Amino acid sequence: MNEVLTGRYIHNEENNILLGPPEIGKSHLAISMALEELTQGHTVLFINTNNFISEYRKAHKEGFILRIIKRYCRPDLLIIDEIGYFTFNEVIAHTQFQIISKRYEQGVMILTSHKSYVEWAKIFVLVKLCLLQPC
Repeated sequence: MNEVLTGRYIHNEENNILLGPPEIGKSHLAISMALEELTQGHTVLFINTNNFISEYRKAHKEGFILRIIKRYCRPDLLIIDEIGYFTFNEVIAHTQFQIISKRYEQGVMILTSHKSYVEWAKIFVLVKLCLLQPC
């Protein structure tokens, strides 16, 4: 834990995934990591999946999808909380895939989830489909 709080993962461009059952403090740990990065001068954006879906729907309705993608790619650290808690439709999955792809090139992410890696296949099945054919 002390190693993670040094913030070296940002400089080393290493993403973090916090997995575990509900109610063990994954979100609190991610917030602590975000606060530490803020004290070190990094920019941080924290959003849970439910709010991401709501923001996406509003942006889609108003025609601002590219803005939302840019917004999530801008900070040094993006934290997406509760991956897998809500299901995505094909368009939302594609947008989240675009964000994750761009973040891989531009910045670091922390993802929290109560789902195991095996269950992630179900979460991102739509993202896989988007990779194989245009969404």
